[in-house]
Amino acid sequence: MNQTKQAQFLRSHFIFETAFAVIETKAKIRLHQQKSNDDSCIYIQKDFRTKNIRKREID
Repeated sequence: MNQTKQAQFLRSHFIFETAFAVIETKAKIRLHQQKSNDDSCIYIQKDFRTKNIRKREID
């Protein structure tokens, strides 16, 4: 595999992984909203560069 093809593969793989992580995060938010009946909703924000997950309350 030459460098160009390898770079294209890595780029497409990263885009797919990022898109999947967004879908997964949205699904988790929906699941959390269904479980809890209280007014406070937790918004999950993921930093894709560092793979850290931050949670913050929304009023």
